[in-house]
Amino acid sequence: AFTIDANVITEIILDFDAGDSVSEVPVGSGQYRLQPTIRSVTEVISGTISGNVTPTGISAMVIAYDAGTTDVGTSTYVDTLTGDYVLPALLEGSYDLEAVAEGYEAGTEAGVTVVAQTDTGDHDFVLTVSGGGGN
Repeated sequence: AFTIDANVITEIILDFDAGDSVSEVPVGSGQYRLQPTIRSVTEVISGTISGNVTPTGISAMVIAYDAGTTDVGTSTYVDTLTGDYVLPALLEGSYDLEAVAEGYEAGTEAGVTVVAQTDTGDHDFVLTVSGGGGN
């Protein structure tokens, strides 16, 4: 038995052991019985990026793009009370971050590295009101 947790990417490997799965019954009879022996191995292959966006209460969103592209890896809304965010289930690699909120200039950070089973924290943004006004 195994458990797959929420907000992570889990790889499941099924290993069929042919040597332990086939046996001659009775020994010397020339008749074989297949009784599959399968072992499962699970491994979390994703990590997270976390941080904080201020000011709070502005309905901000943080987006992770595959580095150097416009391909979205994942996105999340920022907690309106604390400003905290977590971008879950990101495969190992490099990501460019963008924090956005209506009426505010976007904040960006390039080249954030994600390692499996690790939170890459302290990626904070301070958004400023855009020239057109805002909250």
